[in-house]
Amino acid sequence: ATYKVKFKSFFTPEGQKHIEYRVLITHMQDAKWGQLEVTIRYSKLHQLHSTIYNAVKNLPLYPFPKKALFNNRSKDFVLERGMALERYTRGLMTYLPGSSYTNEYRLVQDFFGISQHEAKQYRAQQQREREDKERKRQMEAAFARYDSNGKGYLSPRDVLEVIRSGYQPTYVDRYRVLKQFSSADTDANIDKCWISRRNFLSTMLHYTDGNLSRDRILEEFQSYDVDNDGALQGQELDEFIKSH
Repeated sequence: ATYKVKFKSFFTPEGQKHIEYRVLITHMQDAKWGQLEVTIRYSKLHQLHSTIYNAVKNLPLYPFPKKALFNNRSKDFVLERGMALERYTRGLMTYLPGSSYTNEYRLVQDFFGISQHEAKQYRAQQQREREDKERKRQMEAAFARYDSNGKGYLSPRDVLEVIRSGYQPTYVDRYRVLKQFSSADTDANIDKCWISRRNFLSTMLHYTDGNLSRDRILEEFQSYDVDNDGALQGQELDEFIKSH
């Protein structure tokens, strides 16, 4: 069987006299299929049974429970009938797939909302694939914009350009940028990421090809080193990234 069917409970809708069953349907081989919960009435399932009876009567199914004229609302009766309906439905789900009764199986799938559920999942998957494709396109375009030499990686100069362009990195992006900007001072925890005065000086001298003097670079470093501890960390580091 492809699907597992469980008649889990029953209830009487507000203002009504008939009984409805809550039915839980899961996929036997695909965990990503999720769960489908539907409510059905005995009379509606009986109509389905009547529609497909001539086609499926030769299948080894459990008998469909007969109607009861008396005492048909007692808890014991409703529970017992629910179990019988579950056995019958599981038989349909077991013997109809792969058989010649494709039309009847489609009726069963439509009745329990399986066709609609899978169509909705398919549309959602298609949407996710389109979004992933667009996201990949945007990322590739953004990467190409900063990959000045076209070699497929960002050089230190390219990384500095990303920072100076006004790009606002996410938590993870910020770590990746800073790891390239100052790998010697980067911890696995972004909150502990820091740039020392010495590393700042050597890195900036490299990035600017000597166009900024040593004193000018140290002056800039000092303007961000609010606590004067010789390192840019936490909020100091964030301010430096934002301003560049």
